[in-house]
Amino acid sequence: MFQRINVISTKNTKAYYHKLKMNNRICINCYKRDIHARYKLPQPSYIFNFIRPFSDNNSNKSATKSTNNPPAKKEGKVLDKLIGERLPIPLAKAEDEFPPAPKIDSFQFRKQQGTRVYNIATSRIVQPRFVAFFGLSLSTVFGIGFVEAAHLCQEIPFIESFEAGKYCVLYGIEQIIPSCIWSSQDPVLIAKAHMGADDPYDALLHQFINNARDAQVQLRVHTLSAFRSVFASFMMLAQLVNVVNGMARAGDVYKDHIYEGKEPPFSGVTQRVFRFCGQNSDVTSLSLERYGHHIFPLFEDPKAIPNTINIHSNFGKVPMFWHIDKKYYGYRHTYRNFPVNNESFITASTGRKILYFESDATNSDDPMALDDSYTDLTLDHASQGQRVIEAKYKQSQEVSMHRVFRVFLGNTSIFNKTGSGKKITVRQRIEKTHEMDVVIDARAAVFTDLLRWCARVTKDRKKREIILSTSDKKYFNTLKLWLKGYGYDIYDVDEEQRRLSKIKEAAAKEEAEADVENDDNHAEAEKVTGNEHEETIDKDKDNDDKAPMPKIIYYKTTAETVNAVYALAKAKEIHAESTCVMVDKMEGAKALHSLQSYGEGGWEDKAVKEAVDNGLHVVCSAVIFDDLLRQVRGWARLGHSAKEIQAELDVRFKDALDTLAYQQLDE
Repeated sequence: MFQRINVISTKNTKAYYHKLKMNNRICINCYKRDIHARYKLPQPSYIFNFIRPFSDNNSNKSATKSTNNPPAKKEGKVLDKLIGERLPIPLAKAEDEFPPAPKIDSFQFRKQQGTRVYNIATSRIVQPRFVAFFGLSLSTVFGIGFVEAAHLCQEIPFIESFEAGKYCVLYGIEQIIPSCIWSSQDPVLIAKAHMGADDPYDALLHQFINNARDAQVQLRVHTLSAFRSVFASFMMLAQLVNVVNGMARAGDVYKDHIYEGKEPPFSGVTQRVFRFCGQNSDVTSLSLERYGHHIFPLFEDPKAIPNTINIHSNFGKVPMFWHIDKKYYGYRHTYRNFPVNNESFITASTGRKILYFESDATNSDDPMALDDSYTDLTLDHASQGQRVIEAKYKQSQEVSMHRVFRVFLGNTSIFNKTGSGKKITVRQRIEKTHEMDVVIDARAAVFTDLLRWCARVTKDRKKREIILSTSDKKYFNTLKLWLKGYGYDIYDVDEEQRRLSKIKEAAAKEEAEADVENDDNHAEAEKVTGNEHEETIDKDKDNDDKAPMPKIIYYKTTAETVNAVYALAKAKEIHAESTCVMVDKMEGAKALHSLQSYGEGGWEDKAVKEAVDNGLHVVCSAVIFDDLLRQVRGWARLGHSAKEIQAELDVRFKDALDTLAYQQLDE
């Protein structure tokens, strides 16, 4: 796939190998010729082709014998992919993958939003706490009114007179609402209205006279009336105000649920992909922009993605993600109210329903895991979450028969340790446990695109030298190590400055000698003719030194990378045709005008736009990953098995996977 080092002679090869070994460098194509024997791994054919010139006769025979082994027995269609047959590209455009869905501000979504806000408001009324306190305060106000009415009656209620008891009940009810504003209904008016007594003092109410006993009773009635008003205004009325306030805040509560990832998605969107994203996911931000609510991500920390939530939830109006606590991936309560319906299934070309999972285990702003000290999402967490959701679908009686398809995107070379301390890679574990169906190596995907650029930009150069502009030491050493296996010499930016200074000095020297050469043109004409061929060769040898060296710009974050490109472009210090910029977020690709911006202004930097037009190569990992995930979904829709899809991906990234695997074995 890529251009390899051409070995001219045994002597030069041995010298090159000795130089690398003295510098303690790893060169996969050089002294790894016995690695397959030590680790019992298949040896790529290009390594034999490279090491054969400086091997002795016996080793040559051994290598020839190893490469002439009979082919393995075919296993159906899977091995057919490895010997030439390739899967077709399923879709050309991202917008053609999913069926149309309602727009984010459509009436259908607004109606569902209003229904959920109403349900939240009504749920405030039946809260146990409110019902208990309100019932207690209401009973207290009624009871005080009943006792108050008993003091106003001539006979003891229900004991001496049933009519008196009836009056006390009606009196207590009538005093509930007036008590909230420190008021009372007239006892005589209540008796006339409800008891039908023209003269209540005749047989029902006690008519007070001016004596000590009646004064005590009246004082007691006034005290009870005050207590009744206190309980009604401070307890019962406070509960009512609290409920009304809660109902008024139903919209804010609904908005908080969306920002906290507690609201299930709206209905009306058919065919969803459930994607586990860890704390953050650069590729998911692009996927949400391309496919909308057909992608339903699951995040660990909503506070890490405020901008993504604002954009794709219409600022807290439409649910667009689910929140998972990092400690509770495998617990059922984490997925309470999680969508379980037929709308979520992806439909294959055969009509079969697919419950589709994706796991993005890449680190934000470091998808190639150059800094492997941190992993955003682990295989254990993704596997646990998928298992619980899959169980919910299997136990549900409302969904139809379906198959499950699981895709894992991440660094598959990460080691997991067993109880005895043995190491096993993520890829090896998946192949053994079948926790995932298809595995995409994120580093190999990006590295393959980078290798294509390196091969193209150094095709016409005698020296395979590249400048790596970065501020991170681990980034520099890792990429230098990887590219060294393909014959590329990686230098820091100080080498570029030295090369530019050399070019300027040579130009100044030529200008100073121009006058002298013009005077001696006639005398030197015959000598130039006689040595024309030799001078042409010398000129070609110095051509690489005079031309600007190819450069890769890749900083720790996308913001740093974009800022460096802008600074170089404005200073006219960037050679676009021989420069590759590596960014991780879609915002970086948009800022460098290699990815279309949707719904944003038409502002653009003229200097950067000119560099892009002149051939500035932008590698955006988010775009690469999203295209790969879309292709895998397309193959699954077409009915291809997981083994066939995995074989296609392994063939596509074979060169990069071999390099990363051998490099890791020596670490």
